[in-house]
Amino acid sequence: MAEGAIIGTGRRYRDIKLRLWGHQARIWEVESVFVGADGLEHARLCCVDDPSLHKTLSISVLRDKRQFEPAEGPD
Repeated sequence: MAEGAIIGTGRRYRDIKLRLWGHQARIWEVESVFVGADGLEHARLCCVDDPSLHKTLSISVLRDKRQFEPAEGPD
């Protein structure tokens, strides 16, 4: 993903570390983007397969090609 790519609501990402071990990686969808108390942009994510699972990550983590990759469209 390009460094300047916009990360916004509805975009989907896959955790690539899990795929390295042969597991089916979960798809996470961006619910919201906000600036945290630390002054950095963060994304609130919801698991597509299990909407009860949520997590918040720094935008820089989503942009890190060693950790996440875009997962566009239905899985």
